[in-house]
Amino acid sequence: MTVLGIDPALLQELVSAVSGRQVRPDEVEERFASSAWTTIAEPGDRHAGGIVAVLGALEALSLVSTGVSGDVLSRRLREAGATDVPPPAELQDAVDRLAPRVSARALLLALKQAARFHVRLLVPTDSLWPAGLGDLGPFGPLALWTRGTDAALASMSKGYWYMAVYKYAE
Repeated sequence: MTVLGIDPALLQELVSAVSGRQVRPDEVEERFASSAWTTIAEPGDRHAGGIVAVLGALEALSLVSTGVSGDVLSRRLREAGATDVPPPAELQDAVDRLAPRVSARALLLALKQAARFHVRLLVPTDSLWPAGLGDLGPFGPLALWTRGTDAALASMSKGYWYMAVYKYAE
């Protein structure tokens, strides 16, 4: 499967570069979608966060990029087990706001620049992901871009991560 028509080999190369390791083929699309959400959604966007939390980054990206209707998105969220689903009109407003920001070209450029400058992508399933960020629920970051060594990242306290995330959201 291709995501947004992007060559799978290029996606594998770029996602591995920003992940700091060779990413397994079954991980590439979800990690790419997680990185994409960092450029599509504003920090703290509860609609984007809620949709991604329920459907996963890849399915959420696929639906939003096609301009899915609020009714269809609402139904899909309920099918996936969501219990607190916003009204379809609210979801439609979110899709209308987010869909124009989905650009394969822009997303690839972001990955290429991140790889060029040795910026690293962290997703919630990574061992270095700050566990305390889960406390933010749908308002939390969908992925984090970092620079530095694993040891430095691992040594950061919970309070520092909160400060860094909130500073970014201002």
